Amino acid sequence: MRRGASTLFVLLVLLAAAVRCALVPFHQFLPNRVCTPDSHAYLELAHSLRERGVFGRGAQVTGQSAENPADVETFRTPGYPFLLAGLMHLPAPTIPLVLGLQILLDAVAVALVFLIGCEFVPLRWAFAAGLLQIVDVARVVYSNMVMSDVAFTFLLSLAVWLVVSADVEHPKGRSALAGIALTAATAVRPVGFLVFVPVGVFLLLRKAGTKAIATITVTAIMFPAAWTVRNGVRAGQWTMSSAFDLNLCLVAAAKVKARAEGISRAEAERRLGEAAVASSPGPDLAARSAAFRTVGWRTLRLYPGAAAHELLLSAMEITLAGERRNLLRLLGRPGGSDEVSALGEGPRDPRAMVGALTRGQPSVAALVAVQVVWNAVLLLGSAVGAVELARRRKWAEVGLFVLMLVVVLGPSLVVANGRLRMPVSFVVTLLGVYGVWTVLSRRIGSSAGHTVQARWTHENPAAGTARACRRTSRSFAKGRENMKTGIRLALIVAGMLLVAAAAPGQDELTECPYFTAMPSYQLTSSDDKEFDAHRFFNGKGLVNVEGKLWSKYYELKEGATQASELQVMRNYANALRAIGGTVLIDGTCEGAKCEEYEGWAFVSGRASKDGKEIWLEIVPHNSGADYQMIVVEREAMKQDVSASGLLAALNAAGHVALYINFDTNKADIKPDSRPIIDEVVAMLKENPGLSLSVEGHTDATGTAEKNRALSQQRARAVVAALVAAGIDGARLSAVGHGQEKPVADNSTEDGRAANRRVELVKR
Repeated sequence: MRRGASTLFVLLVLLAAAVRCALVPFHQFLPNRVCTPDSHAYLELAHSLRERGVFGRGAQVTGQSAENPADVETFRTPGYPFLLAGLMHLPAPTIPLVLGLQILLDAVAVALVFLIGCEFVPLRWAFAAGLLQIVDVARVVYSNMVMSDVAFTFLLSLAVWLVVSADVEHPKGRSALAGIALTAATAVRPVGFLVFVPVGVFLLLRKAGTKAIATITVTAIMFPAAWTVRNGVRAGQWTMSSAFDLNLCLVAAAKVKARAEGISRAEAERRLGEAAVASSPGPDLAARSAAFRTVGWRTLRLYPGAAAHELLLSAMEITLAGERRNLLRLLGRPGGSDEVSALGEGPRDPRAMVGALTRGQPSVAALVAVQVVWNAVLLLGSAVGAVELARRRKWAEVGLFVLMLVVVLGPSLVVANGRLRMPVSFVVTLLGVYGVWTVLSRRIGSSAGHTVQARWTHENPAAGTARACRRTSRSFAKGRENMKTGIRLALIVAGMLLVAAAAPGQDELTECPYFTAMPSYQLTSSDDKEFDAHRFFNGKGLVNVEGKLWSKYYELKEGATQASELQVMRNYANALRAIGGTVLIDGTCEGAKCEEYEGWAFVSGRASKDGKEIWLEIVPHNSGADYQMIVVEREAMKQDVSASGLLAALNAAGHVALYINFDTNKADIKPDSRPIIDEVVAMLKENPGLSLSVEGHTDATGTAEKNRALSQQRARAVVAALVAAGIDGARLSAVGHGQEKPVADNSTEDGRAANRRVELVKR
C-alpha cells in the first residue's frame, strides 16, 4: 500500500481498537440476550477450575471422570483453549490476553473493510465505510463478547479482500490464500464453506478462471480437515455447556453470598462449589446438559439441599440477564412465585429483587430499537447499492456480495438484526456506502464527473490497490472542491462531518491557454497542476496522460441562456477539430472498454500544437447548466545527458538508450533534441578511440516492415548529425531493429514511449 492508504489503514485499526477497549467496561451491564459472554465466561470458568478448585473434586459435574479430566471431545474444541487449560489444570491465558486478541482481530477486520472499499469507491468513502463498521451496532455488541463471531468475521473479510485485490496483485497467490481463509472460516462456522460459491462466481464472471480454480481447489483440499474440526467443536459443546452454565450460577451466587456473609468472592465460590458437588445428582451428562440449556429455575431442581437457596439467588440474577422476559412471565403467572420458593427459602418478594438487580442497567428496548433503526438504514442503502451494481452491469460484484448475504444469513432464517449479521455486516455496509455514494454523485453532478464513478479497477500489478485509492481520492477531492454549491457530504460517524472545501475567489482564476469558456458561461473554480496525470478515453480504452494539467469548472452566467449538454460537447469538439485535432469520443460511452466512464456523455480528443500534444476532456452536468474541462499538455520524454554520463553507461553496460524526438513517422530530428546530439559529439571527441553502432527502435504501432525501415532511417539521421558535427563516419554505423527489441509493454502509452529510442552500442 502507498502512504495515503496505509496511513488510513493503520488509523482505522487504532481507532477501532480504542473504541472496543473503551466499551469493555460497558459490556458487563448489557443484557445477556443482547450479547452472549463467550470467551470471557469460558475463561472465567477455566480460572475457577484451575485456581479455586471449583469442580476440582467433583469432575462428574463437567461430565469428566477423575481419571480422565479432559474428554477427547474437549480436545477437539479449539474454539475454547482456555477451558481446556482449566480442565487440564494448565496455566490458562489471562483475560486481558484473550480480550486483546479478540479486539485486535476485530480492528483488523474493520480496516480490511476499508481496503475492500478502496476497490470500488473513492478513498474517503472507503474510510467512511470503515468508520461505519466501528460503530455498527452488531459489531459493537458482539465484538468484545463472542470470539467465534469475531474470528468468522475476520476470516470472511480477509477472504473477500484477497479475492477482490487478486485482480490487481499476485492473482494466483492471493486467490489461494483466499481459499485458506475460507477453510479456516469453515472450522469456525460450517457456513464458511459455502462462501466459496459467491467467491467463485465473482472470479468466473471477471473471466479469472485460474484464480477461481485456485480458490476452490485449495478450499476443497483443506475442507475435510476443517469439517472434522468443526464436528469436534459441535460434539464438545455439550460437555462445556454444563460446566459453563453451572459456573455462571456459582459466580453470580458468590456475589450475593459474599455480600450477605461478609466474605470474599473467592471464598464464597469455594463454599458454593463444594455444596454443588455434594448435592450433584450424579454423572448423568445427557440429562444435566438438557436441563442446563434452560438457564433459570428448572436448573435448580437438580440441586436440592444446601446449595439450593444460593443457587436460587444466582438463578434470579442470571435469568434477569439472560432470560429477562421468561422470568417476568414466570413471576407474573399464577403460582409462579410459589414454584420458585418451593425450591428453597428464596426471597419473600422476588419482584423486589428483580427491581434491585435491574437498577442501573440499560434498557433492552432502547438497545433493540437503536439496532433495528441502524440496520434498517444500512439494509436500505445496501438494497440501493445492489440495484446500482446491477444497473451498471457489475454482475461479478452482485454475485460476490448478494450471494454472500444469502449463503451466510439464509441457513439461519433470521432477519439481519442480530449476532448472525455481524460476519456479513461489512457486506451490508459496503453495499450501503456504494449505494449512497452513487446516488449522491449522480445527483450533485460533481465536477469530477465520470471519475467519481465506481472503480472496480483493473490496474496493472505495479499500481496496486493503493494507487487506485489515491487516484480516486484525488478525483473525488477535485470534484468536491469545484462543486457549484460547495456541497457538504455529511456522514454522521462518531461526530465526523466531511465539509467541502471553499472554492477560490473569482479574481484568482485564469483560463486555460488552449481552450476558454463558452460565451454564456463563466469560470467558477480551477485546480491546475504543473505536473499531474489524468486518464483519458482514446476510443479503445483508458490511457494515462501525464503533463501540465488544467482542470476548470464553468457555470452558467446569471440571466444567460442555458446550452444543452449536446451543444456544450459539440462546441468543444468543433474547437478541437479547428486546431487540427482528433475527436476520440463525442457522446455516451458504452461497454466494458469505458470502465468508470461507462454510461457518461462527454468529449475526449487530442491535438498537436506548437510541438506539444494536447489532450482535452469535456464533461457536462445538470443538463448543460455547468461543465468541467480537463486539459493536459503532454510533455515528451526528456533526458538529461552528459558526455561523462554517456561514457560511464557505455563502459558499464556496453550500450545506452537515447530518447531523441523525431517528427511523427519521419526521421527528422526535432530541435529540442539537439542538446543530446551535442553531448554525444563531445563524448566522441574526448574519446577518439571509441566506435559506436547507432541502433534505432520503434514501438509496435504499424507493421513490422514499416517500423524496421523507419528505425533504420532514424539511426542514419543520428549518424548524419554526428558526422556533420565533425565525427569521423568510419567510427559509426547505423542499424534499424524496428519493434523487435522492446524494453517495455507496448500496450501502454508509457511503454510505447520507452520503446521509441535510439541506442548507442559500443563496438
